[in-house]
Amino acid sequence: MIWMRTLHRWVGLVLGVQLLLWMLSGLVMGILPHELVSGHHYRNPAPEAAPLPPLSARAEQARAELNALVGESVRSISLKMFEQAPVYRVERDSGVELLDAQSHEAIQITESVARRVATMDYAGPGKITDISHLEQPSLAMRAHQAPAWRVDFDDAESTSLYISASDGDVLERRNTYWRIYDVFWMLHIMD
Repeated sequence: MIWMRTLHRWVGLVLGVQLLLWMLSGLVMGILPHELVSGHHYRNPAPEAAPLPPLSARAEQARAELNALVGESVRSISLKMFEQAPVYRVERDSGVELLDAQSHEAIQITESVARRVATMDYAGPGKITDISHLEQPSLAMRAHQAPAWRVDFDDAESTSLYISASDGDVLERRNTYWRIYDVFWMLHIMD
């Protein structure tokens, strides 16, 4: 009978701690301002782009040309602006790449390209302090596939942008608010 009382106390303590963590983490997540957590307050609005020529008129010709270029079947082709020039975003079984719309040459997302993309996207007071290439997805970009570039800024919030090394898109905006939120989110879902 004594062992039952001891077990009851320990189970009650564990459940009490779990409920306390749920309430505390929910309170912290509710208090943190969503606009700051998302990192969009330091985002430049996208520049007005010139209208792109319609892809549908040349879709089959472009698909055949691009199939020949990449050597495997293409799942999707889209036309977009990248660094003020039209490019094809080609999604294949092996991944995504950008091709110049005129020359069909592959566009590499190098460190200098990632720096330009980050500089154009970031509107905060900080300067770039570090750029690192990620071969594996980190916790901060767990919803996306690597490789990617991580660009760190020296603002008060320690902002980091994650830029796809395949197509140059900004995948995530992370900062101190997001990092705090993420810790409490993992506590909240008992991760």
